[in-house]
Amino acid sequence: MLAAERVELPVLPVRIEYDADVDTLYLCFKEGVAPTHSEDDAENGLVYDYRGKELIGIEILDASQE
Repeated sequence: MLAAERVELPVLPVRIEYDADVDTLYLCFKEGVAPTHSEDDAENGLVYDYRGKELIGIEILDASQE
């Protein structure tokens, strides 16, 4: 399954980082803000980063897998 099919992106500025060594794609919605907690969705290969209740980033594991 493609990364674009696994997560719906909000309409706001986003920084995208890909790490080929571990095949992860990180979508950052807030610059310079550290998450207070994370929640993972292992079934879909996603990790959601939050600052309080606000979603600030999403990590897509095995991003290049189909």
